[in-house]
Amino acid sequence: MFRRIDYWRSVQGITKKSLAINSGIRYNTLLKKLRHKSLFTFDEAISVRTALKSNDSIEVLFEWVA
Repeated sequence: MFRRIDYWRSVQGITKKSLAINSGIRYNTLLKKLRHKSLFTFDEAISVRTALKSNDSIEVLFEWVA
């Protein structure tokens, strides 16, 4: 689970579908990556961070918590 991504999504009221659209990642691909079935590329991570308008570092935003 990416807790910081979930945090920023909830604070801003962003759905996963909306995050996919705004980050330029296909919805099904984003779901797989959020479930840790696939890894985010660096460019995708930057896109997600930008779409969330997060001020967290990439390392913090994408910290995986089981």
